[in-house]
Amino acid sequence: MLMEWILGRCLGCGRGGPRICAHCALILDGQRCPDGMWRVEDQALPFVLRGLYRWDESDASSAARLRSVILSSKGGPSGELTRTWTSSFVATALRERCRFTHVVNPPGRSGLWELDHSGAVAAEIAAVLELEHFKEVYRPKGSGQRQKEKGRDERLSTGHLSILSEVPRGASWLFVDDVVATGGTACRVWKALGKPRRFEAWAIAWRTRQR
Repeated sequence: MLMEWILGRCLGCGRGGPRICAHCALILDGQRCPDGMWRVEDQALPFVLRGLYRWDESDASSAARLRSVILSSKGGPSGELTRTWTSSFVATALRERCRFTHVVNPPGRSGLWELDHSGAVAAEIAAVLELEHFKEVYRPKGSGQRQKEKGRDERLSTGHLSILSEVPRGASWLFVDDVVATGGTACRVWKALGKPRRFEAWAIAWRTRQR
């Protein structure tokens, strides 16, 4: 797998091109919702959560394949893969008659917004649907443990993000991320925006908790 990464081959089929091609991203059997996007019911979250893929850790082989898809985008967005994910998000939004006005995503590794994998998808969704891409959410330095080092309850109740400018009034928000496990990051963004009533979190993959 390392050599395929170095040589610029698809981690799924091994053909030359992006680190994961759109074809391999779409044939993750049993993990794509047949109607477009999964709607995740989670009573701990104060908003709707949806996901393109269902990341089920109990199925080791499919989980490993999906992990490769997600990780392959983290070193920088692949244009083909970004367009593939965007088209799925946009199709769902159009079916829902696109009730959103703003798209927002987590701050990047620098603490500010950057054109990483999540940012690239969010930017393209905003452009296609002609929505505002809100880039003013940031993570203050020294904000503590990384999310993956925290338990579920701690992720949902702790952590703080800040806003660089005034939050637009009456906005309806579409939050976009790569993977949602507990919804902790989405909750932090929701709180930073002032707990808006119209807010949904859409993920490339939602990771089901192990029993």
